[in-house]
Amino acid sequence: MKRLILALPALYLLSGCALFTIRPTPILSLEEARAIVHSIAQAETKIEQFFATGSLLIIENQEETRLGFFWAGTRNPLRIKIELTHPWGGQVMEALVSEQQLMVKDHVKKRSYRGPWNQSPIAEAFPAFFSNEGLWMLLCGRVPLLEHDQLKAKGADKILLLDKKGRTVQVIGIDKKRGLSIWSAYPNPDLKLRFSYSKKTQDIPLAKGVQIEFADEGHSISIQFRNLVHNKPIPEEVFTLPLE
Repeated sequence: MKRLILALPALYLLSGCALFTIRPTPILSLEEARAIVHSIAQAETKIEQFFATGSLLIIENQEETRLGFFWAGTRNPLRIKIELTHPWGGQVMEALVSEQQLMVKDHVKKRSYRGPWNQSPIAEAFPAFFSNEGLWMLLCGRVPLLEHDQLKAKGADKILLLDKKGRTVQVIGIDKKRGLSIWSAYPNPDLKLRFSYSKKTQDIPLAKGVQIEFADEGHSISIQFRNLVHNKPIPEEVFTLPLE
């Protein structure tokens, strides 16, 4: 009898399980998908300039390289200054990107480069298919949107950007509750960006980290922002890089 009495509460709970059904996440509508992509594009236009400090973790063939970084950018004119340092502070590389040109000073190999952006060695570190505008957005913690002609909602949390022929050029994964893009995949080449956010500033989601995952599983770049500031004045001397 005692065992039966002890079992009754469990039977009651089991019988009531059917009352607590899990509701499926609502499917993302086309209108919602359009609104989210529009909000991503609108947030980008709110950033006129930025600067950031933090750390990079580069993993390649199971070898880890840790670097510090400072970078800054202006939209008009389009400029990006990148400085990479050893954890102990020694300089590794400086780069200055403009609308048409890239300059790089390699402090380790004691050499420099000046030439067109689309033929530059910076493609070794960042996805080569990004325009300099795309790199600008990535470095200020935003999702680079590729050119597309149409979009399609898929499931509860994915948006597909398509070209004229209906081919997928970009897939955006979203946090529907917050309306944030939390990852973005690019089929050509096979690459994924994962974003983490801390808060909003000036109504712009503020990234605290970006994970760049390449098709090769042994190759990734992790960006961790220590400080990320939008729309504050940047001294002009930041955007200089003497190569002599």
